[in-house]
Amino acid sequence: MPEEYEIILPIYGMSCQKCVAKVTSALQETEGVVSVDVSLQNSSGTVVVSQHGPTRDKLLQVIVKAGFQVVENNDNNEEEASTESVKSLSEDEDQEAVFSIQGMTCANCAQTIEKGVAKMPGVKSATVNFAAEKLSVVYDPGSLQKEDLLSQVDGL
Repeated sequence: MPEEYEIILPIYGMSCQKCVAKVTSALQETEGVVSVDVSLQNSSGTVVVSQHGPTRDKLLQVIVKAGFQVVENNDNNEEEASTESVKSLSEDEDQEAVFSIQGMTCANCAQTIEKGVAKMPGVKSATVNFAAEKLSVVYDPGSLQKEDLLSQVDGL
């Protein structure tokens, strides 16, 4: 009976090397894991476990807990933004827009979007809630339109 087993796992939602490092770290911290090799390109991970190490299901749970998927998403994986609501804070003043952001796979993605939008002329504040997949922007409608915000997010 072999003392170690190799388990190949699907891992979806990784978009950068920070994502790979996060998954790798989570799997390596699991008791009974001997080695981990995660591939961004192949959307998979090869895990060597000891004879009494974790099961495939346990490893899949670790991946999900780390914030990634183990089933391929049939939707377009690229970031998509859609306006959910826009409210005027007062007449002739700033407006607040809330966008639904899909495709963020890690906190680094959220930070990139937040910084990219915040530096736009006319933006007073930009806040991304990674868990809720929302972007809230307060902006001057006289110098910036919602479409400009959407274009900026799509370009990030």
